Amino acid sequence: MTSAFILAVTHTLSCGVLAALLALCILRAGAGAEHLHARRVFFACLAAGLALALVLALLRRATAINRGMVNTVILLVTVTVTVVFLVSLWLPTAKGHRVREMVTLFGMWTGCTLCGLLVLFSAQNIFLMPADFVLPGESAFSTDVLAQSAGLLLGIALTVTAAAALYRGARKMPRPLAAGALSAALLAEGVLQTAQILQFLSARRVIRPGPLLFRFFSTLLNHSIYVNYLMIGIGVLVIFASFLVKKSDFFAFRNPAELRKYKASRAADLRRRVLAAASLAFALFSLTALKAWHEKEVTLSPAEPMEIAGNEIRIPVTRIEDGHLHRFAWNAPDGTELRFIVIKKSAAAYGVGLDACDICGDTGYYERSDGVVCRLCDVVMNKATIGFKGGCNPVPLEYRMRNAFMIINLADLEKEKGRFK
Repeated sequence: MTSAFILAVTHTLSCGVLAALLALCILRAGAGAEHLHARRVFFACLAAGLALALVLALLRRATAINRGMVNTVILLVTVTVTVVFLVSLWLPTAKGHRVREMVTLFGMWTGCTLCGLLVLFSAQNIFLMPADFVLPGESAFSTDVLAQSAGLLLGIALTVTAAAALYRGARKMPRPLAAGALSAALLAEGVLQTAQILQFLSARRVIRPGPLLFRFFSTLLNHSIYVNYLMIGIGVLVIFASFLVKKSDFFAFRNPAELRKYKASRAADLRRRVLAAASLAFALFSLTALKAWHEKEVTLSPAEPMEIAGNEIRIPVTRIEDGHLHRFAWNAPDGTELRFIVIKKSAAAYGVGLDACDICGDTGYYERSDGVVCRLCDVVMNKATIGFKGGCNPVPLEYRMRNAFMIINLADLEKEKGRFK
């Protein structure tokens, strides 16, 4: 659940903040809002971006479509539209009302298109994620899939909440400040998108980057998370800048009802700003402290002692009957350490398997709550499934019971040593 939540925030946060800033500059008087129902155009572009992202995600799963090529084309168009929009945003329009109107209308359409393109690119990753929750041989209705799906939805909800609160709370701020914040955010995102384009072209040998260019885009891509940090910082600055709006004189109101309405509006704006700041702060916490805690390497418990008699491993039943995971290890003649785990599943059944699986290799398993967890992919296995093939389950290992001992043949263990190299 935590990994899906963090990935969802990572993939959507920049897009959410940019969409809010674009809305601040487009959906307001004098910025095209009075032309052709700008709000409808804005949300139509958002919906179109989501629909196209879903279509591309389905094509990616059902066909051999080259996703890298498609994304590069999308990024090329996005960067081009970004440049055009920034020019229209800062283009002087003092000469003539008709010229101002044309430039404003063009900027509104370009900004809405840009928002749709940003959603198109980032939403693909979101639509592709659910298919990765279901491992081969596993049910799509398992507890783990449900938890991962919940994490995905919570991550999306956090981004949507932050973006909506940011727009609603800062919509009265001066337009030059909103335009400046939007320009800084678009330039940062544009640089990252340019690095992604260069990486694809270099990988396909369309261009041959020199050492300096290669270092440029590789460094940016390896530190792309900082773009999310920058977006959070810009969002927080916008919230603080929104307090610069000049307060009205209370004595200018014609009656107490207008004054009460004004105070209620100010209180609502304050709540939205606090919600936006809290959402962005939690997003920053999720991408830093929560991510670091989640990705910290789990140390496997040490191997427990066991008895080797001839060609057999003998483990007293009294040592493994507590229902917890027990790890054992045996060194093959060539020095390879072969690990296996044992856990009691019920009164008469034990789960015995290698400390490795067909998917993740020999990364190992550990116990968390009432489940067995793969250390690499964080998939949780129900104890009742240990000892059966499928998904990320440990590779089954044969055993038999004799005279209050669990017996495992060394030959059965040694033939699996290729999994531990």
